[in-house]
Amino acid sequence: MIEPWYWLQQDTSAHHVIQATELTGRKYPAIMRGDCFLRLEDTVTHYTLKDPLFQPAFLFEPTFMIADAMFELWQKLEPRLRGKSVQFFEARNRVDAPMPLYWVPFLPSEEDTLHESTKQELGRAVTPILRRRKLAGRHFLHITLAGGQLWLASLTAVEAILRQDATGIIITPVESR
Repeated sequence: MIEPWYWLQQDTSAHHVIQATELTGRKYPAIMRGDCFLRLEDTVTHYTLKDPLFQPAFLFEPTFMIADAMFELWQKLEPRLRGKSVQFFEARNRVDAPMPLYWVPFLPSEEDTLHESTKQELGRAVTPILRRRKLAGRHFLHITLAGGQLWLASLTAVEAILRQDATGIIITPVESR
C-alpha cells in the first residue's frame, strides 16, 4: 500500500522571518536545479536582527532551506538527500544573537512522478497529482517545473516533521493515481 503524500508549501502568514542579506537569487535560485546545486559551497551569510526574530524550520527565500535538526531528520528518511550548509550570523556581530544553521537540500528532480492529470498554470503546479507507482519506498520528492519547484513528503515524513514542531510550512494533501 502506498501511503498518502503531502505538498510542503511556504507559510506566508509568518512575520519577522530571518532573511539572509548576502544570498542572491542568482546563486541561490528559487528553483534549485542540479547544476545550480553543484555550484554551491557551504557558506556564511548575515541577517539583520529584528525583534521578534522568527527562525522557522523551513525557509523559502531566496531558495528552499531547512533548519539543521530538520535536515538530519530528512537525511535519515531519505539517505539520497544532499545538502549545502548556510550559517547565519547577525550583521552587527552581536554576541548574544542567534547563529542558526540551515541547509539547502537537494534531490534530483523527478518530473515524471507528476501524473498527466496535474493541473499547471504558467509552468507551476496548481493541483499536483502523483503517479502512485513511483512512490514506493520514498519519503521525499523534489520536482522542478518551468515556473517553480515542489517539495513533497510521505505521511511517514510529515508525521516526523510535525513531531519536531516544524514552522514555516503549510502541509497540503495531494492525490496519487
